[in-house]
Amino acid sequence: MRKAVFVFCLFFTIFASVDKAITAPAFSYASKLETDLPSGAVIVDVRPQELCLKGSLSGARCLPAADFFGPHGRLVNFPDLSWLLGTAGLSGNEHVIVVGISPLKRDFVAGMLYLAGQQKVTILRLSFAELEAESLSAGQKRANIRSAVHSTPFRAEMIILRNELDALLKSNKLPDLLDGRSEKEYWGENIRTFRGGHLPGAQLLPAAELRALLKKDTQSIPDFSAPIVYAHNTLESVAYFSLLRAGFGIEARVFLTGWADWAMEPSLSVDSLSYPDKQSLNKISNPEIPAQTYNYWLLASVVILAGLVLMAWGIFSKKGKRT
Repeated sequence: MRKAVFVFCLFFTIFASVDKAITAPAFSYASKLETDLPSGAVIVDVRPQELCLKGSLSGARCLPAADFFGPHGRLVNFPDLSWLLGTAGLSGNEHVIVVGISPLKRDFVAGMLYLAGQQKVTILRLSFAELEAESLSAGQKRANIRSAVHSTPFRAEMIILRNELDALLKSNKLPDLLDGRSEKEYWGENIRTFRGGHLPGAQLLPAAELRALLKKDTQSIPDFSAPIVYAHNTLESVAYFSLLRAGFGIEARVFLTGWADWAMEPSLSVDSLSYPDKQSLNKISNPEIPAQTYNYWLLASVVILAGLVLMAWGIFSKKGKRT
């Protein structure tokens, strides 16, 4: 009898552990840092490298948001992203705990790790100031070569590119489309790129409002079915994706390059279309990630100048024919 009870308890413990492992979300927020980290867990510090090297949590690896971008704020391509994560010693099989100061950059890095196939990603909601009571030591700088091969497959089904989104719009089979920018940007009153407005059919659900709800009630937003989500650019779009997926359990997909990329292509449809003045384009939303506002203004100037030249050429051509 005792043997039977022991065997029953053993099987119950095993099945409970398996069930917990299966149901535990692969992407989530945490409100505290456990004293004893789970086996295989790695801390990633997304603050600027100089701050991370000066003092971080024990064993933390430095991986600033800026490392994911090349010139003019362009996101690194996927092979380079795998290389980048390998230089941080990540193979993809680790449980990564992401910490930082800026919620935007913290959530962006967490989202990129998750999209890159990282097995489990937890976003620590505590600010770094609240964590400074912990013993600090120098963070680990990324190597120049890979110390691990990041080999887990990307979660490609969650990534939507511009041509895919355009095809979905034209097919009239578009799922819920969520815009995480501010209300003024959504309606084209505030403009940070070549055109203002929003994607056709997109619903406004500002990231700022969601972030406030995250601390209060994660059940108070509508139930969306696998929506495609976007914000201003890659940084803000991926952070918005993280907020919805990890914070509210919404099975979101992300339009990776965001509104800025869509607005740059004049042939693509826009609702509430508007155009910026020079003063609007000179505002830089995120100084750490190089902005492309100057390029947008330059492009607009070139297009206008080319139009004036063609108009003048047409007028003089007609005069020449008359004489």
